[in-house]
Formats: sequence, structure tokens, C-alpha cells
Amino acid sequence: MIRMKKLTTCLLILLTMTAVMAESRLPASPAIDSLGNLSFGKLALHWTWYAPNWSGNTLQPGSFIADAGFPKRSSSRFENSGKWRDFHTTISATADGNGGIAYSTRFKAANPVETATLALVMIMPVGEPYVLVDGKKVVLPEKFEKLHVFNDRIHSLQFGSNGNTVTVEGDFTLLIQDDRQWDNQIYVFRLCPIPSSGKISSTAVALRIRVDSPRAVPINLKEAFNMGFADEEADDGIGGWTDQGPDNDLRMLKPGKLSVLGVDFNIADPERNEGLSCLVLSSGQEKFPAEKSVTLKESGKGFRYLYLLHSSAWTAGRMPLGTIIAEYADGTEKEIPVLVGRDVSNWHQPDAVPNGALAWTGENREAFVGLHLSQFPIDGTPSKLTFKAADGDSKAIWMIVGAALGDRKLNLRQIVTPSYIVAGKDWLPLEFNGNTVAGSALDFSTYLDAPAGKYGPVIVTKDGHFAFRDAPEKRIRFFGPNLIDSAVYIDKALADDFVTKATRLGYNTVRFHHFENALLAPGAADSLTFDPKALDEFDYLFAELKKHGIYLCLDLYASRATRPGDNIKEIPGRRFERPFVMKWLVPISESAMDNWKEFARRLLTHRNPYTGLKWGEDPALLCVNLVNEDTLFSHWSRTPETESAYRTQFEKWRKTNGAGRESFPRFLHEMQSAELDELLDFVKNELKLKTMVTSLNWMTDLPLTVLRAKFDLVDNHQYFSHPEFPEKKWSLPQLHDQGSSIRRSALVPRLVMPTRIFGKPFIMTEFNFCNPNRFRAENGPLMGSLAALQNWAGLWRFGWSHGERGIREFRPGGCFDGVNDPMQQLSDPIIHALFIRGDLAPAEEKISFAVPRMPFGNGVPERFPDEFSMLGLNAQIGSHVQGKQPDGKIRIWQPGTNVAKDRRIRLNRDAGTFSVATPFSEALVLPEGSLKAETLQLRNVNTFTTFAAIALDRRPLPRSHKILIIHLTDFTTEGIRFRDETRTLLQSWGGNALLIRHGTAVAELKTESPLKITALAQDGSAAGTVKGSFANGILRFSVDNCAFPGGTVAYLLEKSP
Repeated sequence: MIRMKKLTTCLLILLTMTAVMAESRLPASPAIDSLGNLSFGKLALHWTWYAPNWSGNTLQPGSFIADAGFPKRSSSRFENSGKWRDFHTTISATADGNGGIAYSTRFKAANPVETATLALVMIMPVGEPYVLVDGKKVVLPEKFEKLHVFNDRIHSLQFGSNGNTVTVEGDFTLLIQDDRQWDNQIYVFRLCPIPSSGKISSTAVALRIRVDSPRAVPINLKEAFNMGFADEEADDGIGGWTDQGPDNDLRMLKPGKLSVLGVDFNIADPERNEGLSCLVLSSGQEKFPAEKSVTLKESGKGFRYLYLLHSSAWTAGRMPLGTIIAEYADGTEKEIPVLVGRDVSNWHQPDAVPNGALAWTGENREAFVGLHLSQFPIDGTPSKLTFKAADGDSKAIWMIVGAALGDRKLNLRQIVTPSYIVAGKDWLPLEFNGNTVAGSALDFSTYLDAPAGKYGPVIVTKDGHFAFRDAPEKRIRFFGPNLIDSAVYIDKALADDFVTKATRLGYNTVRFHHFENALLAPGAADSLTFDPKALDEFDYLFAELKKHGIYLCLDLYASRATRPGDNIKEIPGRRFERPFVMKWLVPISESAMDNWKEFARRLLTHRNPYTGLKWGEDPALLCVNLVNEDTLFSHWSRTPETESAYRTQFEKWRKTNGAGRESFPRFLHEMQSAELDELLDFVKNELKLKTMVTSLNWMTDLPLTVLRAKFDLVDNHQYFSHPEFPEKKWSLPQLHDQGSSIRRSALVPRLVMPTRIFGKPFIMTEFNFCNPNRFRAENGPLMGSLAALQNWAGLWRFGWSHGERGIREFRPGGCFDGVNDPMQQLSDPIIHALFIRGDLAPAEEKISFAVPRMPFGNGVPERFPDEFSMLGLNAQIGSHVQGKQPDGKIRIWQPGTNVAKDRRIRLNRDAGTFSVATPFSEALVLPEGSLKAETLQLRNVNTFTTFAAIALDRRPLPRSHKILIIHLTDFTTEGIRFRDETRTLLQSWGGNALLIRHGTAVAELKTESPLKITALAQDGSAAGTVKGSFANGILRFSVDNCAFPGGTVAYLLEKSP
């Protein structure tokens, strides 16, 4: 008996342990990634640190250095520990036994980290119907009302995700931000530890998170199925789907469970069901039945909704598709009509409809296709369902793939549906070959003064601008693209073709960037030996550019990977072939410094056989950059080895200078200053280089002004909608800002304006408004007018091509390259007119920010105040080092400084409009509607548009006999795919066909006489004639960029002979 009791006790203990173990497993949702970020279906919570300037840094691979042995994961627990930014970070998640997790994170810093915000950040698409905070509903408005919808300390947050309900409990601060202020159709949720801003030494948060799913059961439709997914022969009446053949079926839909909003649909396997996997109904096509029924067995009680996974074909607009007849055990029945346009749309290029969310999407050989999830209220659990096609002679068919019963109404707007752009009424095919017809209105080659260097080297004038040594009266500005990596190394035919394209686009400069690795001999032991073939291509291209009036600038280091023969002692034995490593080694490594000098020596003293001159003595070499984007503050901790080296050096420096640990920024500043002094001394005094020299061409931190004052000119980089990479660097998917720079008060280029130093030329060797931002057509008027207003010296687009293949082949798409991008090439005439030609005269007023010689402590800000940069929309602004006072005509900035408004430029942030008016050119940017400058006006604009008028004969516009009109909306590649309609997460660039966003408007231009209007294709050739009317000094005509085959991007207005 005692033995039986012991056995019973053991069994009870074992059963209890088994139950506890089963309860203690980490749930499938929320999912925890390898770092400790969380996700709920397609919503995610990522740790993000925002710097004081609000640049965001997400916890992701590459930014996190894990401690030894981490991460650790078991069935019931996740742990991670390591270095992220300047914090030691620990994250843990444990199953709490109630189907949820206990989640905690702690951040500790050796020195306080200046922080704008540290938070778990979640991006939620607009449309979520409810959010509960501490049990109370927070209304997310249908239209933008204010930036911060909610901001307070809370203990409970509840929201919907993919049909489930997520509950987060703890003690934290919640901020809900409406990003529609910047045209992003999202809410940003920030769940913040306490404290989460200011100087943070330590902070932590502990949360309990649970995900509750709806109750639903799938319905077995197999007895009604009459077709499969694959169709091998069109119109044979057998096989699969809509009977349209193998190029237009649904074979890509995989059998098995398809979960949508917490509802599971069973996708039948045709191989296990006699080739049948779906129900296809039609009254108008006899090969399909008009109705089918299924009997429901043991489905359970308490169900209130029928969920249907279905679609339609040969349908459009709003029309009856069919009827669902639900029969109940008591003999009653309910008829539910199914309508196209309300419950479902066509499976080809499908759209979401009020009761039909796109639950599944795919691509066959002909189109982007999809299936809808619809929900219909039912009176309890039916015993039988009949699906009946609508009566009539229509070819319309109704395709049903799955069905389920559920206990609640789903929020269909939660479904994140991929967004494709394909040819249709809004987007039409564009013919683009990247060429410009010689002598056409788009040919700007006449502005070049060849050969480059004919007036001697470019010099800096006393007032800080570019001129020539032998012709100091000739003021010059520069505009051109970047050639990147192997794009520099092209055969003579391709080189000649590129030079022709560049000259016709009016480029008078090119930057060679990231060229070093492709210049090196593949088999060489070091990274200093040049490949003869590559060097010959390098020489030839430079010589051809020079011959045609195009000046060159280049970097002496951008990304050259070290090799074992370089003998860089700080690099461990096998860690070679690493690009960028020299950026953070040169300031601290004698062997790295020597290696940098030797590469620079070999390059600049090499004699080009095509010019007969050494590279360093050629007057066509405009300037060199010492190290690209070398701001030490951003690079010093990129590897554990360099971080350790800098910290060791800092301790020595600190003891010598009697400084505290908070003086680390000053230490880096002094390290970089010493490095730059040595680099400058080498190129100027040892190599005797006469070419202008610059560096530190990244970031806008105020202390950099002190270091940039060492150079002949100031260079900086800035992008709008630069991609971010949530999974893998420089790979899809990638995140893009879909906002407008105009709505952010010309954020680009405004933020770099303060970094200009009065008395020195200011250039941007990298800028771009990156594809696929939907507002990037604003780049021409913004960059052209504001660079001219500021009296800058040069602009370089990044880039032309990232490789030889991009030049040789037609490969549209990509974020940066202009070689096959009509937007960049057709925006450039606007920049050329306003900036290079100088149609917009510089602002007369100048205001400078005084930066202390020791720009640390004592209340010195890290960055220039936004109040100061905003002055750059109406006046020239820049900075100077205290004690190096600019001339007396420049005002010194003080808080509260005001300037008169420049009436030539009008920026309306709220309306998203921009206009610039000069005597010889005008430009308008607007989302829709109407806008007027001085001579030019647009009415009835249907979509976001940039519209410019340029007097090619440089007569005032009303008296000009030859006017170029540029009309830009948007361009993209057919089939480009985004995660959802916000277009913020790019998943695929699509194919090689280009599309143009259909744009229409009525244009009005003040002229003294009527002008003939010719529509132009992208290459400047005539596409056709446009009728206009002339009355009371106004030339009026309609523009339609799809009125002529292949698209119309420009017009030529000429006085008739």
C-alpha cells in the first residue's frame, strides 16, 4: 500500500512537472529575434536609440557586439548580453506560464550617453481601429490633427495585430506619434524605459506581454471543389483555376495552412484530392458549375462570422458576383449577397475593398494576383452552405479557395497587403534610353569650356569662390555625378559613350569614388600595387573627361581593403580584405598612416600617358579628399580591436591632460586634428600637391567647423530618403522615408548649410533624393535654388553608376544611380539653370555662427540650432572659428536673429509647395491643385508635380524665343513591390520596364507673343505638337505626360519663324 502511494505521488509530481514545462515554453508570438527585438505577425518592436539630432540607430546585426556565449535560447528562456552603441545591454524573455512572456531590458553606460530618446519602437499602419491605454480607448484620428496623439507614463497598452490582441503591461512611457505630418501613412509607437532621454548612465524596463488569438475553425470544402490551381492548357475546359493556361494560373499558391489575422485556412493539396483544390463558379461560362454546396459536420457552437478566402475573374467596378446560402438545423436559412467592389475585386492587379482585404498575393507570368479575405455575419453555426454564382450572361467567375467559421468580426484593415506598381491608368510605359539628341533642347553641352584646365588650375578667390589661376575673373561652379567602383574602369568605347552623355547633360565635373579596390592588382600581396589594365582605363577616362571640359575630384581613401602584405600591425592575422578599416586605423596606427601615404604617393605621382602629366599636377584635377566620410566620432568603435585601442589611448591622454572621462569627445577631436595635420603636411609639403584638399565630408556636428577650417574648401554629404536595412546591409528589403523635404522646411539641403565656412568654397560631393521616394521630383528646384541662394561652389550627385555593368547594360531601379534614372537626368537641367548658369543670384545677407576654438563644454551645443539653419531659406549662412572673424559684411548669429524674407523663393511647408522665380527660369512644386510663381502658373494639377520653365536663350522669360519646359511626376520600374501601400519597405525592384506616373495640368506662361509648343521625349527628340492658345499676353496649354507614346517629359516653346 505504501509502495502504491509512493508511486501515485511520483506520478502526480511527474504530471505536474510536465504541465509546468508545457506551460513554460516561450510562445510563438511575440517572436524574439536573435538580438532580443520583438514581433507580432507583421508588427515589430525594435530597440532604437535616437541621438540628440534625432538620427535613429536600431538594434540590428552589425551594431550589436554580443558578449561571449550570447545569445542563449532554450524552450522557455531567451537571454542576450553585449555592447550596443555606448551601452552594455542585457535582454531577457521568459515564459510566464499564461501564454505570454516576461520581458526585461537593461542599459548601462560607463559614461553618460546624451540621448534624445531610447525606446522600443513600433510602426503601425494608419487604420488600426482601437488602442487601449490603461483600459481607456485612445482615438487614432482618421486625418492628421497633431504630431503627438498620446504621451504619458502608463501601465498597460493593448492593440490589435494580425487579428490578435496584444497586451503589454509594465511601468513605461508611451508616445504615439502621427507621422502623417511628414506624409508617412503610419503611427510611431515608442515604449520608453524610465529614464529614456537626457544623459543616460543606466535605465531599464520590465514588461509582461501576451497575445490572444480569435477562435476559428476551417470548413472542409473538398466535396465541392471542381478545379485545381495549375492549368496546363488554356480554354480546354479541364485542369485548373480560370482555365487561362500555364502563364496565368494559381500554381504558386502552396498547399497547407494559410493563417490570416489569426484565422487558419486549409489550402487543399490537389495531388491528394484528385487534382482538385478550389471551387470555381460561373453562370455565363458553361464549363463551370453555377452553384455548389457543402455540409458542415461537428463545427462547434458560438460562431458568428463566415470567413471566405476567394476572388473573381472577368469582373470590374461594382457588380453582383454570387450568393451564399446558409442553412441551419432548425430549417431556417439566410442569403448573403457577394458583390464585386464591396467584398472582392478581380484577382488580376487586385485592390482591397471595404469587406475584402488582400489576404494573399503572388505573381504568375502575366500579372500580380491575389486572394481576398471577406467576412459575412451568420446566425450561429450553419449545417449547410451553398455558393451560387450570380445569374446572367457575364463571363464573370467566382473562385473560392477556403472558408472558416469565427467568433468575432476581424479588423480587415490590419492585413498588410503588398503594394505593386504596374502599368494601368495611373502608371504608363516610359521609353528611356539614357541618351540626349545632339543639338536638342536637352543638350547642355554648349555650356562647357573645353578642355578642362585650359586656364590653369582652379583656385580659391579672396571671397571664397572658385576661379582660375590664369583667368581669375572667370567665376566657375561645378555640377556632376559620381562614378563608383568598377564604373571607373570601362573600355574606351564605353568611356567615350559616358563622356558624350555627361557633356550633353551639362556636367563639368565627375568624382571618382570607391575606385581603389578595382585599381589594385588581383594577385598582389599588398593594396598598393596597381593593375596595369585598370590603370590604363583609369588614365584614359580622366584624359577624355579633361578633353571635353570635365574636371575631376577623387578620394585618396574611401574603402580600400587591406591585404597581408600591407603589414598593418593592428589588424589580427586573418582579418584582411576589409573595406573601410583604414578610416579608423589611420589616426591611431603608424603603419596604417604609412600605408595611406604610400598609396597617395603612387597615385598622385603616376604619369598619365594620355595627358603627359602626373595626376597630382594636372590642372583638371579639381580637388582631392583625404579620407572619405572620416569623422572619427562615428568610426572609432566599429570593431572590438579599434575600440580597445582608442580606449587605451584615451586613458593615456586623460592622465597626461588631467581630464575626466566625460572629455572623450575632446580626445577624439584632438586625435583627428593631429591626423589631419599629418595628412595635409604630407600631400602639400612632401608631395608638393597644388590641387585643393578637403576631408571630413560627413556629419553636421558643430565642433567639426574647427577641423574643417584647416582645408582649402569645405565638403559635406546629405541625402533625403537614404535607405535603411532592417535585415542585411545593402540588401533587400530596405526602408525608405516616403515624406517630402519641402514639408520639413527643405531639410535637404538645409541641414548642411551651417557647415559652410565663410571665406572657403562649399561643395557637396554627395547628395541625392533617393529612389523610390515618391516626392523626389522636388530635388531639382530645391537643390538648384538653395545652392544658388547660398552661393555654394559645387554639387555632385551620388551617383551615376556603382559598376561597369550598370553602364554597359540597361538596369533601371536602385536607390542612387542616375545612369538609367530619368528622374535624375531630367531634374539636372533645373539645377543647371538655377545654380550653374546662375539664374538665381545669391542672397545678399550673410549670417555666421561663431564656433569656439575648443568646442566642448561650457554650454557649447553639439549641433547647430534649428533656428539658425532655418535662416538659410532666406540668407546665406555658415560658420567660422572664433577669432577668425569673417569680413564686416557678415552678421554674427545670436538667438533671435531675423532676416528679411527672400520673395524669389516661396516654401509652404503645410501645403507642401515650393516655387522659385528668376528672370530667366522659374519652377513650381506642388502635390496637386494650382500654384503660381511670377511668369509661370499651373492649374488643375492631378498628382505630385515639378514643373519648370527655362529660357534657353537667357532672355527674360516673357521675351524669350526658346523656352524649355520640364514636367516631372514620378518614375519607377514595373512590378516594383513594397510591403504595403505606405511604400516604406521595399521588397523588390521589379523588372526592367520603366513606368511614368500619369500627370496632367494646365500651364500658363506670360509671353509677349505666341509660341509653338513641341512635346519632347526623354532624349530631347520631338514627340508631337501641342495646341495652345494665346490671349492677353498669356500662353495657355494643357500638359499630359502620357499623351504621346513612350511618355512626354519636356516641351520646347519656340517663336515661329
